[in-house]
Amino acid sequence: MTEEENQERLRGLKEELLNSLKKEYGNIPVTTLESLTKEIKLIPSVRSGHEEKRDTTNYCELSPTKLNEYDELLVQERELGPANSRLVEKYSLVYGDLLVSYRGYRNILIGRFAKKECNRPAVAAVSNILIRFEEETSESLSLLVHKYLTDGPAQHYLRSGAVNPDDGRDRFHRRYLLSKEYLANIPIPDFRVLMQENPIDKLYYTQKDLLATIMHLYSTISKMRTNIMKKDESLLQVYLKNNSALPETLHQNKKLLEQLKLLEKQAERLLDES
Repeated sequence: MTEEENQERLRGLKEELLNSLKKEYGNIPVTTLESLTKEIKLIPSVRSGHEEKRDTTNYCELSPTKLNEYDELLVQERELGPANSRLVEKYSLVYGDLLVSYRGYRNILIGRFAKKECNRPAVAAVSNILIRFEEETSESLSLLVHKYLTDGPAQHYLRSGAVNPDDGRDRFHRRYLLSKEYLANIPIPDFRVLMQENPIDKLYYTQKDLLATIMHLYSTISKMRTNIMKKDESLLQVYLKNNSALPETLHQNKKLLEQLKLLEKQAERLLDES
């Protein structure tokens, strides 16, 4: 693919995303990511430079490959090599920072720094792009930008623009190499026009709690289903070998059935409200 053909391809991707934004968000003004941020930059390794200057291990190294249920960056419990304390201080993450992995195979991974998991200075692992916001907007704006960049249309735009079309590999084995400039210029709704009237943070965390709760409930119900299926499969053996225990087993089953019927009715009601 020639440079001219590639530029035409990128213009097509941008037009496709702009059309999607118009369809999804109506008349909300569209700007670029760069205009919403304080800075967007590549993060170097804090373990670089002369060995004698690598004088600290008192730091955390975070990556968007490890996130909690709120898409916040998690500490990876592993031993870290000595780092340059000056670089650790210079490149420490602050509340609301986003880390975007510029290398990957399937998705462009993005995580948010919320300080909850780290009681030491925290820095980004290599191969990440830092997105930082002004302090007064870092709460709502970083939540909104994170949600936008991890949704389907933006992910398609980033992946498609990051893939090297001439790398000779099939699409399942291509490595994404996302440039800082391409990320900075992604079209994005200007969320600032809505933030003062309706902050996003309470809605965001409540929604994430809902998702985590339903996933936990699903896991519990799946385990309960397995237990009940095992009992059903061994019904005849219980009847033949443990006949004297049948009244107590029947009582327990009836009690469980009654509680499950109540749970079923409540779940059907909650389904309508969801």
